[in-house]
Amino acid sequence: VGRAIVTGCEKAERLSEFAWIILTNEGLDGARDLELALASAKKAMELSGEKSPSVIDTYARVLADTGDLAGAIRWQTKAIEACTDKRLERMLKKNLESFKKRSEKESA
Repeated sequence: VGRAIVTGCEKAERLSEFAWIILTNEGLDGARDLELALASAKKAMELSGEKSPSVIDTYARVLADTGDLAGAIRWQTKAIEACTDKRLERMLKKNLESFKKRSEKESA
């Protein structure tokens, strides 16, 4: 069903939300389909032209959760650069700091 959602949806924000649910819903602990989240986030990025801060944020989170912390940091930085909303920007910066801390722990 999840693959059909990703294939059939042409709205970046909806695909980003779908990926976010996969990543964060507590009911999915132990059963997260990170490949599906990545596919959904990638398609959202394509549809948004890589310009939506919230879509980029979701993509960065998927990268972090799949172990690509360098990619997550790079894309989260782009999300911040694309952001014009101060409240959202603060959240994006917190996420960036979280990715950096995780990266530092893994490289230590």
